Amino acid sequence: MTAGMSLIESIATVVGPPPADLKKMAAELTSGVSVDEVLQNAPKWLPQVDRQLISAGAASG
Repeated sequence: MTAGMSLIESIATVVGPPPADLKKMAAELTSGVSVDEVLQNAPKWLPQVDRQLISAGAASG
């Protein structure tokens, strides 16, 4: 957030993971699915520690 980029924008612009996975995650967030739910259903390529850090960051703002 401090960088001026939302989580949805970050997911949509990251390079490396499969684009279809990123598009699905961004679409879920845009439609109102909670960050925690999106992370729980994220593909296996997203490490557990990253899921926890993203969740904590989203919760703390």
